[in-house]
Amino acid sequence: MDKTKRNFTDRVAGLARHWRAVIALAALLAPLGCAGVYQDPGPNPAQVRVKLDLAADLSRMPTGAADVSRTPRWDWGLYLVGSDGRLAPLKPASGEPLKLISGQRLTRDTVFLVPPGRVKLRLLAEGYVLARYGMTAEPRNLTVVSQDFDLDLAPGAEVALSLGGL
Repeated sequence: MDKTKRNFTDRVAGLARHWRAVIALAALLAPLGCAGVYQDPGPNPAQVRVKLDLAADLSRMPTGAADVSRTPRWDWGLYLVGSDGRLAPLKPASGEPLKLISGQRLTRDTVFLVPPGRVKLRLLAEGYVLARYGMTAEPRNLTVVSQDFDLDLAPGAEVALSLGGL
């Protein structure tokens, strides 16, 4: 075998090994990408029950779009507000999804695990539809809720918060 063919064969074999390694690494990391990154609540977290009953404001449906999704979607969650203003998402005890929930209403009764102590929590909820303008689709808000709660939580404490018609 001449030197040119051997170099080509060696390069192809090297690329194949490289791509196998990349695919193996991606397969290993894929489950981590799907898992939510939540604030660690510590060994004896408080439990904060959030009761929500929100309706999408259909009067805010966008006009002039080529196409609009007819069923609103909801994203919501409870967040720990850091001293620098950053939001750290809190984990629901049930593991239920908090994003891409379809329906005209968002009705939930969810317990979140919260680190004990003096905390500032922010409840965020957003109901939206997707509107297509030409080749792009953009979310258009129908309902947006943001409410802060300052709490002093004992380890293992249970607290209830409600929003909406509850």
